[in-house]
Amino acid sequence: MPSSISVSRRRQGLVELTVPRRAGSTGFRFSAAANFDAPFTAFQVVPNYGLRSKSAPQADGVIGHQFRDECRFVFVPSDYTVAVPAVRDDLPFYVRIEQMNPNGTFGSPEGMQIVLPYNTVGNPAVVLHGTAVATGVTGSLEINLPGVCEDFTIKNGSTGANLFVSFGDNAGTGPVGPEYLVTQGDDLNLNYAAASRLYVRGGTAASAEVYAVCTRKTQPLNL
Repeated sequence: MPSSISVSRRRQGLVELTVPRRAGSTGFRFSAAANFDAPFTAFQVVPNYGLRSKSAPQADGVIGHQFRDECRFVFVPSDYTVAVPAVRDDLPFYVRIEQMNPNGTFGSPEGMQIVLPYNTVGNPAVVLHGTAVATGVTGSLEINLPGVCEDFTIKNGSTGANLFVSFGDNAGTGPVGPEYLVTQGDDLNLNYAAASRLYVRGGTAASAEVYAVCTRKTQPLNL
């Protein structure tokens, strides 16, 4: 599925997410989870003209014509943490959206986007750990990374399941290139690979435990 969400800006106490507006959509429902294999909980419906959370500074939340082709969501994580604990300023969390239709219904959940804590270090490491469910290739779990990442090390921590890994680019139309098999206990090291999304799945017989580390090559504005 297309990569819907962009992390336009990340700084201490502030997140800015943007989604391109679409014909037939009146906005988007944002949901969050503490990890890619955890359940998602809705925390905000954002209309097409955008939204600024209650504590976001006015200067950081002006919604104007310069964003006329984008649905812009500017928020302070602590505005939502009590109701949805996954939304935190100090830990990574995952966000996904559902398109809001004119009749008030919502579409299917789209690909998840990881939101990292603010970090003053250039090109920090991105660490993923969780379970890839057992499924066929079309059911692979899509994880949108925080910009283009490279130098991937992916380990299968399972004792009885295969792990399958593939990558995607900015086109957002699905896996690009080969699907790599990582057998139980083995590592996959791709020192010169660069990708903006990762697809993982367990073999059709059993789910697989995933450990992954990569380096963020590009990052949102830290202003």
